[in-house]
Amino acid sequence: MSQSQTLPAVQHPGSLLKEGIDAYGITQYRLGKDLHIAHSTVTGICKGRQSITVPIALKLGKYLNTSAEYWINLQRRHDLETQRDRIASELDAIEPAQMLGCAEDTAAYHRKL
Repeated sequence: MSQSQTLPAVQHPGSLLKEGIDAYGITQYRLGKDLHIAHSTVTGICKGRQSITVPIALKLGKYLNTSAEYWINLQRRHDLETQRDRIASELDAIEPAQMLGCAEDTAAYHRKL
């Protein structure tokens, strides 16, 4: 993907979790009990105030018959996009590094292969 292309806006993974458990008729309280995590943690995630950590992603994956990677990647993408927006002016001010001479020689060598 080129730097000029952007991904569609992402929502916090907690909103997807809330939609999913609502569809299954599972309350946030029940989810917390079943996953052995605090109800306040589940509520914080569903409201987008807390992140899905690796241990929670593992538990969600097992409980909802998905992969932990699904949940952690949703969180990672949300975090990246949120931070990209927050520090956009700083990112715009950064000039990409120029390839060093030895790196240019190596790159040219590999292009010939």
